[in-house]
Amino acid sequence: MNFLPREKKIELKKEYIRRLSVVAGLLIFFVFLSGIVFLSPLYVVFKNEELSLNQQLSFFKKNVTNEDAQNLSSSVNSLNKKISIISSFKEFNPDEIIEKIIDKKADGIKITNFQITRDKISLSGVSQTRPLLISFSESLRAEPSFKKVELPISTLIKERDIEFVINIDL
Repeated sequence: MNFLPREKKIELKKEYIRRLSVVAGLLIFFVFLSGIVFLSPLYVVFKNEELSLNQQLSFFKKNVTNEDAQNLSSSVNSLNKKISIISSFKEFNPDEIIEKIIDKKADGIKITNFQITRDKISLSGVSQTRPLLISFSESLRAEPSFKKVELPISTLIKERDIEFVINIDL
């Protein structure tokens, strides 16, 4: 139970809000003040770093001549030309090539050996019949990524269980 008159209660409430405002204001002020105190050394360090970098920049501007810049530019252009020549070479992906060959292979053909170099593939295996081997070699010739497919005629002498070697130029 509160025995204070209504006016006194309102006055006490205003006084409480005033004190609370002053304490909050002081707290905010001290937070800003401590922030300034703690951040000012960083400001000094960054300012000194900026001055040092500006001095280095002016030193390099004075010491680098137009001739040096032209030499550097010509070197960069030369390297760019070499990079473009190297990057123009065809990508060599053995996985794709092997996958293409296996896709063309029929059931009666066993591939026993792959020898892959940058521009040539040597493929050996056994075919059950001559027509299977001929159709396999024709399907490889039809592949646009193979420049040349060679199946020696001497391999086609036997009718069954034919050991073969196919050479493919990429």
